[in-house]
Amino acid sequence: MAKHRILDWFRKKPSQGEQTDQQKKGSIGDVAQTINLDDGNAPGTGDYRTYRAMRRHPTVALARAVAQAPNLTAGFAVQSDEGNDDPAREAVDDMVESLWPFLVHNMLYALDYGWQPFEKVWALNGSMLTVCKMKPLLPDNTQILTDAHGAFAGLKQGNTTLPPENSFVMTYDQEGGNLYGRSRHENIRDEYNNAKALLKKQDQYNAKVSSVVPIIEYPEGSSRDRNGAEQDNYKLAEKVLQSLGSGHGVAMPNTLARFASDLVRQGASLEDMKAWHLQFLEVRGNHGSGFVEQRRYSDALLMRGWLIPERVATEGQLGTKAESVAHADIALMIADQFFESVIRHANWYLVDPFVAYNFGVARVGSVRLESVGLDRAQREFYRTLLDKVLGNPQNIDVLLDLLEVREMAEALGLPVTEQEDLTTPEPDEGDEPEPKPDDVLGAVFDEAHGGGN
Repeated sequence: MAKHRILDWFRKKPSQGEQTDQQKKGSIGDVAQTINLDDGNAPGTGDYRTYRAMRRHPTVALARAVAQAPNLTAGFAVQSDEGNDDPAREAVDDMVESLWPFLVHNMLYALDYGWQPFEKVWALNGSMLTVCKMKPLLPDNTQILTDAHGAFAGLKQGNTTLPPENSFVMTYDQEGGNLYGRSRHENIRDEYNNAKALLKKQDQYNAKVSSVVPIIEYPEGSSRDRNGAEQDNYKLAEKVLQSLGSGHGVAMPNTLARFASDLVRQGASLEDMKAWHLQFLEVRGNHGSGFVEQRRYSDALLMRGWLIPERVATEGQLGTKAESVAHADIALMIADQFFESVIRHANWYLVDPFVAYNFGVARVGSVRLESVGLDRAQREFYRTLLDKVLGNPQNIDVLLDLLEVREMAEALGLPVTEQEDLTTPEPDEGDEPEPKPDDVLGAVFDEAHGGGN
């Protein structure tokens, strides 16, 4: 965000303390405040109620978890142009460290709604004005304010208006300056509706195939019931069907048809000569397999719509392990791109104003958050390297002398001690140092890269 925007936003100090009320759904309504670029500025057809229902779908829930997990565990570092001893860097680090887990968790709701608003709650910490709380606001009853040029001018919730210095907006998939963004659920909304329709059809099919339809063939005329009364055969057949429908057995007369003599001459069996016939209509064949394939494909589309290749988290039918790894790499790359956006928004709305208020506008941009992470290949190399080195105790001294072990361990997510100096201490005068072959480290690197003999 440009420095002149910072100057415009922060000419006055922000209000201290919390200003918005308890968050309850429905003050404005559930219509998502998105801009449909295909129809002027009309709200999109998706709504927050629909988005919340969609994320309860098991496949969508899995896709959300896979998409969000890398961002929840990703690391960041506070960098300063003045170096690590810069007081501004230390102050930003202290503030962001306390806010970060809760902030990132709620920023990820921008994937659901297209945006996620916050109230920045400021307070004095000694002589320093700092953000003590990032209060997430429900998008249902929050509006974005803009000026005549479309620039961000704060948030409004009911009768409360938050100026830019007290506001924070995380936007996903912004287009044409639309701060409401676009929900990732919009990628799958049509398929989600198709999946619901398919499930309804499958339920109807299951109800049909799980039931057995009895068929009774009866002769014309009448017969005696169990009490000896003469009744029309149709009425008797109805009673038999009712008894079968309630799960009871039936008793039928073992009489022969009037044309039995003709059937005998044709060589018919005794069963064919009976006047009353009872049979059952059943669905045969594996007709339901089509529903299974359709639902599997629907699950794949739901995963893809959330930008998660299906082999990352769903059952694979074909393909290799290498293909699955490649799909995971794609998912991580997409997650990393979103995390860069998280970092960028945190710098715009959180770090820059904090630095401007406490260290002067001239310092804006000189202290910033940067994402910290490793790609899969680099991470695997570090793991293999440490495994090979730690497997041979005599290599540890070489490792500590020549490599930044703490940085490697932190990059791998390994716990480290608070000890500052991890290098090998110099031997006391007169002590004979242990021999260290020059090729130890080279051999370790070769083996870690798979090039060892």
